[in-house]
Amino acid sequence: MASMQQIADALGITRTHVARALSGRGYVRRSLKQKILRVARQMNYRPNRSAVALATQRTMTIGLFMDLDPSYFGAFSPSFRIVLCLSDALERWGYSLKMMPPHATGAEGIDGAICVFKSGLRHWAKVRRPSLPAVAILRHDAGSVAEAERLEMPWAAYDRRPGMSALAALCARKGLRRVGLLSFEMPRDNPGLAEIRAALAQHGLSLPDTDIFEIQRCPETLIAQMVELAPRLRALDLCVLRSNQVAVPFYQAAHLVGLRIPADLSLAGYDNAYYTDRFDPPVSSLQFSIEALCAQAAEAVTSAIAGEDFDRQIRIEAEFVDRGSIR
Repeated sequence: MASMQQIADALGITRTHVARALSGRGYVRRSLKQKILRVARQMNYRPNRSAVALATQRTMTIGLFMDLDPSYFGAFSPSFRIVLCLSDALERWGYSLKMMPPHATGAEGIDGAICVFKSGLRHWAKVRRPSLPAVAILRHDAGSVAEAERLEMPWAAYDRRPGMSALAALCARKGLRRVGLLSFEMPRDNPGLAEIRAALAQHGLSLPDTDIFEIQRCPETLIAQMVELAPRLRALDLCVLRSNQVAVPFYQAAHLVGLRIPADLSLAGYDNAYYTDRFDPPVSSLQFSIEALCAQAAEAVTSAIAGEDFDRQIRIEAEFVDRGSIR
């Protein structure tokens, strides 16, 4: 683990410049600060949180406002990865992450807040202090962005539309005309559903309600539900998995009924199915970097706390990665 002096020596600058950049106190040219922070990350620098807190009179803690529904918070949930990535990113800035329980009625004991998705924004709206810096992590849809801007919050968002457009273009080239969607139960005005339909429509394809297959989020019956749906899914040219959490029971059910991928059914993931690249066969899916999203959100909130300029609207585009699950 590197020290401030080692970072200064590596860059040929004074320790004072490094201390200012890493603590957020005192002036450092923005380009130099970015260089210092980059080298600090490369050298695995970790601030002494207690010393920084004492010097700055801060708690060195960022509150995390997000949905803690256990059905969404499993090993295969993106929420779990977001917590891990945020914690790691903030640690590099000398901050710890504090989960704010849904029943919290205040925002004491934290220097700033990160609110994840609309549920996090709703919680923050009830307890927020305008003077407390806060940043939102969002899906890039009109409703989420509008809610963040209503609260006058900067945001970092991932945009799945470019990746979905690339998938739809691939379907058109391969002649996959009948595209269906397998999802957990969801309202028909779900923004993700609208994104998928819009991308398909750009390439002359459609997604009728009859080809949207919904299952209940019940672990005990997931596989049985999918086995029952298997004959209808087999009739599709492509099945899009709306959530990466559907992938595990889907593969189990496919094995039970002898449904081969992609020989019998082409398959694609709409969500950021980070672990499905190790399936057999790997799932072709939309992909974006949760690590990069969390790192930028962490940098934004810590910059806001330090009173520095930062990008208030950060958008990360998803790409489509073809891993061979589409025939």
